Amino acid sequence: MRVADPEQTEEACAALSALSSRGSADLLDTAELSLPITAADVPAAAVRSLDAIGIGIAALEVRTPTLDDVFFTLTGRHVEADVHEPAEMAA
Repeated sequence: MRVADPEQTEEACAALSALSSRGSADLLDTAELSLPITAADVPAAAVRSLDAIGIGIAALEVRTPTLDDVFFTLTGRHVEADVHEPAEMAA
């Protein structure tokens, strides 16, 4: 979700934390935050919550989590690509 006024991002995050199964929304940058959807009514509830306190929404996206998203949620780390070249096999 991207809020219309970046100065309201932290306030939006606090307001949406009640809707999160973890008890908090995640700040992604100065105007974006992420909220896990644990029930079908969460996106509509998020919009209603922010509207009720006068926070405008510039963008809203609902997407299926990637495997990296799941790994990050479970471990707190992103998957790192293997940067090592495979060893050459002797002939």
